[in-house]
Amino acid sequence: MQVLKDCKVQSERALTPKEVQLYQELQLAEQQMKRLEVPLKSMEIELKQHSTVLEKLSSDIEQQAWQQGGPDPELLKAQAEYSNRMSAIVDSHQGDIAALSSQGNYIAQVAGEFELLVVKPLGKGNFDQIRIYQQGQPAPTDCQHGMFFSKSS
Repeated sequence: MQVLKDCKVQSERALTPKEVQLYQELQLAEQQMKRLEVPLKSMEIELKQHSTVLEKLSSDIEQQAWQQGGPDPELLKAQAEYSNRMSAIVDSHQGDIAALSSQGNYIAQVAGEFELLVVKPLGKGNFDQIRIYQQGQPAPTDCQHGMFFSKSS
């Protein structure tokens, strides 16, 4: 682990076994988070398609209400149908949303533990970045490479 300020190495040390364990847990949790996001990306695509249609319907309803003194019942029915479809899509993904939320909470908990062990002892204002890299590998020279936490404030 390297501690940097203004892109200059301030200190360097190996992680303790507990820190390594937490860091590895965070990496695995991040991979799991990416897997959990996949179904939600398809949900987003579905919702976007319906949202586009719903926006057009809402615009048509508003324009027609202004021109004719009231909205077209058929357009209102279509609007309700698309709203219901969107609700059904979100409802069908509740398990995915809950899993993603749970994983986010887990990551926050592990990151908090890691921060207590690694970041907190460094003190405020003592670093801009913390870089973690594989022991035995050359230290990265790019300031952005391996950044885990940034800005001690």
